[in-house]
Amino acid sequence: MVKTVTSKDGRDLLGRLEEESLLELIEPVCKTGTSAYLWIRYGGEEGHFYFQDGRMVHAATKSLKGKESAYHLISWRNGVFRLRRDIEPEIQTVDIAWEDFQRQYRAELEKIALGLVAEMEGGFYLELRNAKGEAVFSFDRMQTQEGPALAGEWFAGPEFERACRDLIRGNILDFRQTREGRGGETCLALVRYLKELRYFVNVIFTDTPKQNDYLHWLTDSFEPRALLAAGTALRRADKTEVRGTVLVVDDSPTVREILEDVLTANGFRVISAQDGYEALVRVRDARPDLIFLDLLMPRMDGYEVCRRLKRDDATRTIPVVMLTVKELHEDHGAGFREGADLYIEKPFTEKKILAIVENVLGLE
Repeated sequence: MVKTVTSKDGRDLLGRLEEESLLELIEPVCKTGTSAYLWIRYGGEEGHFYFQDGRMVHAATKSLKGKESAYHLISWRNGVFRLRRDIEPEIQTVDIAWEDFQRQYRAELEKIALGLVAEMEGGFYLELRNAKGEAVFSFDRMQTQEGPALAGEWFAGPEFERACRDLIRGNILDFRQTREGRGGETCLALVRYLKELRYFVNVIFTDTPKQNDYLHWLTDSFEPRALLAAGTALRRADKTEVRGTVLVVDDSPTVREILEDVLTANGFRVISAQDGYEALVRVRDARPDLIFLDLLMPRMDGYEVCRRLKRDDATRTIPVVMLTVKELHEDHGAGFREGADLYIEKPFTEKKILAIVENVLGLE
């Protein structure tokens, strides 16, 4: 729990963040749906945040360097704060629902975790827990998808709890256990406390010779990128910043990530699908303004997806840009016959992607 005291007039809660993060202070405010104003100071940085009906509706922050951003300072920091309820802002500058932020935040963390999975062999499971032991994020790539079950068994008990207390106090750097997985393979279960994040990171993996590589990744890549992920997730969840919604359909994680990074950095909301069947479901749920559709995919190719979209009155007006390679240049005609609006060949540049999106959607 965040430690607080009530002001003399009974209107404000005053406190200091210690083991908790600022997000743990904001979450109950959003979930109760009350109107509230939060002021926080950390060193030379200061933030002002207003909440209403479960949403952040105004945000302004400033640092000693004069940096101002609605999405700065919101992640995991120390600081003193003042929380006043029943206060409404004079203007609305952002529109961020807590659920949208959490979804975007999980997506950012998963993107970071995927970068390590490509370098590790065998099973891999990673989770974040706060100081109260509550799960914040989990990522399971164990071969039998048994990560959560193993974590429930291995990251529990008196010895584990003592280790967590020692980790917070800085008495130990990490807590390690070598155990046997359910398939008989040797697993390393490792726990570290990320002080800046205010989270425990628990991991299980079978590629034990690479444990030092994992530790370097954790401190040099995961922690600093996760700190930035909160601000990125806030920006992507902000409905006032969205210029349009784009669905990216491609079986290549690399292509999906490139397009998502380019488009979200330029104010677009991006939804991804890894095959044609998933794409048809996403279209119904998200109603995108534009679709980037890979030509060659397993289960259902781009031709069939485009054919179904253009024969459905609910989706036939959505522009479809086919993604292809030079070798398939002669197949463009088939795509146009199915209703494709444009083609773009891989590899593509950021400038070309933005030009296509802005031209098709009539944006400047």
